[in-house]
Amino acid sequence: MEETLSDVVDVLQDLDPLLFKGLAAATVYPEPWLRHPGDLDISVPLSAFDEAARCLLQAGWQEQETVHRFCTVETAQRYGFARVFRHPERPAIVDLHRYIVDRTEPFPIVGAEFHAASLPGTRYGLPKGLRVPSHPHHLAILCLHMLRHGYFRMQWLFDVYHYLQQHREVIHDGAFIDFCVRHRIFRAVQVALLVVDRFLPLQDHPFRRFRPDYATLRAVERRDACSLAGAQSPHGRRRRISGMIDLMDSGRDASCYGVRVAFPDPSLLQREDGSRISVSGYAVNRIMVFLEQIRSLFSR
Repeated sequence: MEETLSDVVDVLQDLDPLLFKGLAAATVYPEPWLRHPGDLDISVPLSAFDEAARCLLQAGWQEQETVHRFCTVETAQRYGFARVFRHPERPAIVDLHRYIVDRTEPFPIVGAEFHAASLPGTRYGLPKGLRVPSHPHHLAILCLHMLRHGYFRMQWLFDVYHYLQQHREVIHDGAFIDFCVRHRIFRAVQVALLVVDRFLPLQDHPFRRFRPDYATLRAVERRDACSLAGAQSPHGRRRRISGMIDLMDSGRDASCYGVRVAFPDPSLLQREDGSRISVSGYAVNRIMVFLEQIRSLFSR
C-alpha cells in the first residue's frame, strides 16, 4: 500500500493531497503494519477535485462504479460524493474525496478547514508532498468513522485509542471541544471516546471533565458488541439509522436527519438510464422502503 501511496503522490503532488484514516492512522500504531488499510482516503481542495480526477485517469487509474453511479454530476457535486479509482497495475483502491464526510451522512464535514490546518506528512514518515489532518481534526474523523461503521471491526476502535495515546499532549481540550460544538458533533465524539474507554481504558481524553448526560449514557449503552454486530445484518438498516439519530446534539438535528433518510432528495434516486424519478415513482419507492422495514421487524 505504501508503493500505491507514492504513486498517488507522484500524480497529485501539485494539488495538495490530504491523507486521512487508514494509512494515516497507521502512523500512530506501535508498528504500522498492525493497521492495514483497505483503501487510501485522499482529499484535495474542492477547487482541485476535478483536476485530481483527470490526473488519475491520465495516469492510467481506472474509475470504479459506486452506489452513486447513476447520480448526475451536479448531484455528486452538491452532496460531495467521492470518486473511486483502481491502480493500473496493483489491486489497490483510492477514494478521492470531495468532502471529508459527504452530505448524505449524519455528520457532513467539508474539507476546507481541514486542509487549512493540515500538517506535512513527512513528520510521520509519509511521502513528501502529502499532508495529514491536524491532530484534533483527525481524532474527530476517526471517532465519527468508528461510530458510523461500528466497532465490530476492532481496528476502528484501536485507531482512536492509539491516536490518543500518541497525540494526547498536543490536543488542546478547549479548541477540540469548540470544534466539536461548532460542527455539532459534541455528543457523537463524546460517545465514541466513552466507548473506547470501556474497552481500552484511556488515561485521559478531551471529554474527561464533561459529565455525560442521560442521552449520551443511553447512546453508549446501546453500543455493545452484539447490538453493533446485529446492525450489520441484512435487517440492520433501521438499527443503524436509529443509532445515528441518538448521537445528534439536538432534537432539531435528529429530526432533520430522520426526514432526510425517510424522504431523500429525488436526485439521489436517479434511474440507470439517467432519467429523473417521477413523483409517482418516488412515492412507490418510499412505500417499498417502508414495507421492507416493517418486514425486517417481523423477520427477526
